[in-house]
Amino acid sequence: MPATRQHVPRDATPLPPPCTAPYLVQASEAGMTYTAFPRSDTEWALLKWLAAKYPDPPGSAPAVVPPDAPGTPTIPFLEVEKLVCGTTLTDCALFLCERALGGAGGGGGDDALRAWADGLRALERDEPLAAPAYVAAAAEGGHAIATTALDWFLSWYGRTLGNAAMIWLCYAGLFIAGGILPKVAWRLRAHTGFRDAYLTQGPRMSPFVARVPLTLVDDADAGVKGCLYLAATRA
Repeated sequence: MPATRQHVPRDATPLPPPCTAPYLVQASEAGMTYTAFPRSDTEWALLKWLAAKYPDPPGSAPAVVPPDAPGTPTIPFLEVEKLVCGTTLTDCALFLCERALGGAGGGGGDDALRAWADGLRALERDEPLAAPAYVAAAAEGGHAIATTALDWFLSWYGRTLGNAAMIWLCYAGLFIAGGILPKVAWRLRAHTGFRDAYLTQGPRMSPFVARVPLTLVDDADAGVKGCLYLAATRA
């Protein structure tokens, strides 16, 4: 469905006038690209952890060389999708738990954290689609590691959208669809990490990205409505 001002949520950033061109849902495989560049040693550690959890198929060539020293083990190809989907929230929380507890089978940390991490692992195994909601709910309740995991996820998401703004030159704005961000909109309002990550694109391009407004689409049926619109207009 072509976007108009009526379809923008009341608290969304308005589109800059003039904006009369038709809106476009651009087909791509952008989620499968490798654009997840770490900005700290801890983020490198997370990428290595994710690469170990989601290894390349046998026979694939490793794609990324850590900056530690020549000859160190390489990191398999890791799509940016692994960092901006619902399972990312689960993975970030488990990674942080393991570090706090001294490793996957470590005996460090407190019993409450270990019990929480065990519950998350069980949920990931038995009901993987429910695990991200478990982390988000814990974050909303003030759980420290869950909150850090959520902020980390939102930071990766914001960076990815900043890349999209530069790649697609979408001066009229980016519309964020999907079911994840509307469920954690409370954190977007309470914390600036998502916005800051989106806007921080280096000294040359940050001013450009700042001109591209973001709109969060909170209509869960937007995809179905778009399909109906295309079917009706192209019949």
